[in-house]
Order: sequence, then C-alpha cells, then structure tokens
Amino acid sequence: KIKHELFSGFTDNKFTFGFFGANQFRKDPLRLIHAFFEVRKEFPDICLYLHMEMSGVFNIDQYLRDYGCEIGTVIIKKQGLSYDTKSVVDAYNSIDCLINTSLQEGLSWTLLEAMLCKIPVIAANNTAQTELIEEDCGIAIDCPDFAFLPTITGGGNSFIESRACNIKTLVHSMKEIIQSSILRDSLRQKGYERATNWLSGVSDINFLLEETEKSREEITSISISVKKNDKVL
Repeated sequence: KIKHELFSGFTDNKFTFGFFGANQFRKDPLRLIHAFFEVRKEFPDICLYLHMEMSGVFNIDQYLRDYGCEIGTVIIKKQGLSYDTKSVVDAYNSIDCLINTSLQEGLSWTLLEAMLCKIPVIAANNTAQTELIEEDCGIAIDCPDFAFLPTITGGGNSFIESRACNIKTLVHSMKEIIQSSILRDSLRQKGYERATNWLSGVSDINFLLEETEKSREEITSISISVKKNDKVL
C-alpha cells in the first residue's frame, strides 16, 4: 500500500533497488543506472526507485530514454516535494536494496538510514562507506575504475582524480542479492547491528545545543555614550 502511495507508476511487487541522494557528480547515479539496465537483461521484472530531484548536473531523463526505459521500470521521487521523517522511512521500507555508488562520502547517512530500516545495502568500498559495510554488513564494491571529480581550487574550477565502482562487479552483486533471500536476511541483521552500534558511539549535537540554550544567562542591553575624542578598547 505504501509503495503505491509513494511510488507513482508502481504496478506490482517487483524487486526494487533504491538510490537516495542528489543529482551530482560525487554521487555518480549514472553508474548505478547503467548497472541496473545490465541486470534487467537477465531479470526483466526488477525496478529502480530514484529518490532525487531530476534537476542537477546530469540529464537523468535523457539517460533513461537512451536505455529504452519503459513506464514503471524506473520510479522517480515526487519532484519538489519535501519528505518528513515518516515519509522517508516509508520510502526506505518500500525498497528491497539500497545502492550507493558514490565516488566519495564524508559520512554516508543514506547507508545508516537504510540499515536502521533493515534494508540491505550495496555500496562503493571507499571513504566513509568502508567502515559501515565491512565485515559483511553490506556488499562492498571495489573501485578500480578511474574517474574525475569536479572541485573548486585556489586557481578556479578543476578536477581531482578519483576511483569509481566497477560496473561488472556491481552487476554481479545486484544479481546475487536478487537471487539469495539468505544473503538479504544476513545483510538486514548485520547492517542493523552495525548502524545501532555506530549510533551508540556518537553524540547528538542537538542535545548539546538544547542544554546550552536552557542554561544561558539573560543578557541586558546597555547604552554607552562616547565623547568624540574618547578611545574605546
């Protein structure tokens, strides 16, 4: 029911891969879309949910057309709509596997959020994602492929060398998770344990800000008259 409410165009209980992120170079959504259509050659009944705004650095709509995307195969987030916490949780719980092929991550919130919803994850084995998916808590995709990531430097716009997911490895892992319910169950449990353990070791800055706000002293404004030749230190 939730799938039908959230995913316009969704018709039945197809195995659903999901991407949650921005339409930007760093997230590299085109690599996931490429792999998805490769997997569909063997598993034509799967679908992909893109929780993203279509506007951004990539022309996602044209990219999907180039692959001959059929109606109901790729489902797009309702554009321009802000999702509250409950709606985001519902969206996570409506997919069967999260995929994140980012070139780099400072902290991969989408992996943590999916894990806390007991959703299996497949992710690029790089930067902040490595510690979340190690020890079989997620499927790690090696990143031997060469890529460039736009950045702003002191001399203006430039590119830095980066590493990207290998498409063949990603395709193999996607097929594996479709076929194995045992693997999915294992990833659900291990991912949930990893995410809850991670959360227990960090502090929520909101609590600190709330305590600071409660303990603040009232500040009284005062006016000071200064003569023309006085110096104020």
